[in-house]
Amino acid sequence: AGVFDPEPRFSVQGYDSTMAINVLAPFVLTRKLLPCLVRGNEARIITTSSISQSRLLPDVDKLFAKKIGKKDFDIQPLPYSGHSFYSHSKLGDLLFTVQLANVLSKYQINHNTSADNPQKLLENMRRIQCLAMDPGTVNTKMLLAGWGPCGITVSKANNT
Repeated sequence: AGVFDPEPRFSVQGYDSTMAINVLAPFVLTRKLLPCLVRGNEARIITTSSISQSRLLPDVDKLFAKKIGKKDFDIQPLPYSGHSFYSHSKLGDLLFTVQLANVLSKYQINHNTSADNPQKLLENMRRIQCLAMDPGTVNTKMLLAGWGPCGITVSKANNT
């Protein structure tokens, strides 16, 4: 479902590891599995997000302060924060899911499609459900390392 890393770490390709694992990996996996999902009748793509996705939503007044006439407004880069990167990655998961649902709902068949039944392909593509979910606050190893014991126990979560 994701990783939290308090220290900045980067993939071989130069991506922050939190973003690479939490956002890019689900994107790549979904892209690779999409041809299989289209062949099904009731396919669902479920992305694990988090309540943390809303932790760092921008303050719109501050974001557009210069345009609305406030003086001396400047956006300063923030120091690395594992919590911020985790929150941004989970917001990225939600935005990916919303955009994927939008793209699939408007999917069009072009004349180069090699499917045996292009109409069936189109119907199946548009029927794929794209969902984002928050599994709740469970005291997993990741939660304990990043936030401390603020959720329910794993054993209790397994029994719900």
